[in-house]
Amino acid sequence: MLAVLIALAGLGPVKPVVPAAPLHYRIDAKSRQEVDLTAFGQPPQVTELTAKIFISLTMMDTTGGKLAHVVIDSMMFEATGQMQMAFNQAAADSAKGATIHAYVVDGKVKDNAKLSIETQATGLARQTLSLLFAGTRGGMKAGNGWVDTTNSSNKAATGATQNTTVVTDWKVTGAEGDAITVEGSGNGKVSMEGGEQQISGTSTSKLTVTSPAGGPSRRATLSSQQALLVTVAAAPEPIPVTAISSLTLTLLN
Repeated sequence: MLAVLIALAGLGPVKPVVPAAPLHYRIDAKSRQEVDLTAFGQPPQVTELTAKIFISLTMMDTTGGKLAHVVIDSMMFEATGQMQMAFNQAAADSAKGATIHAYVVDGKVKDNAKLSIETQATGLARQTLSLLFAGTRGGMKAGNGWVDTTNSSNKAATGATQNTTVVTDWKVTGAEGDAITVEGSGNGKVSMEGGEQQISGTSTSKLTVTSPAGGPSRRATLSSQQALLVTVAAAPEPIPVTAISSLTLTLLN
């Protein structure tokens, strides 16, 4: 034992592993949803949501890529109509401290990101991962482009499973130091199964992201529109739903 202690003493002091300081982001989100209730002889039902979300992001190296650890620091909601049920102060308070774990390969989230608490409120924060990690890679310059496909399958608190497939056409439009700016145009399909209703439809989106190779992004914006059909047992025919939303991601430090 003494010989081992002497040998270790010759190595000098052991330096502790210090994790990287977290990055702090602000997310501003807006959403407007219109439900066509013509089948019930009623006027359209409109609901709106304005949200502010603050998150902390820590990156760690791992085999084949990086691990992204996101903590929801706080949420603030202003909602009208049906959205008040999922986006209210109680939902904001319960989301505080929730975490999101994602495996990032080549600057893009691989497989589904995992939420510690699955609610519509925390799911809104998870959507920002597509802005944090857009798939930027080293060596890209203005005019370069690529196409990627994102598949996700997330289970809602109601037990329903939402499946989303989005194909995004990206193009590099500029550079800022070690970061590039890319613009994306996406087209997707949405479906939800389980519970008391079924949903199917399409989506379109426009994105602008400024990010170093591999991410995370420094700023980003997303605007999207969904055209959905909702089938419920009480309705004589599928109910058309139109949803318009926007997200802005801003690095604070």
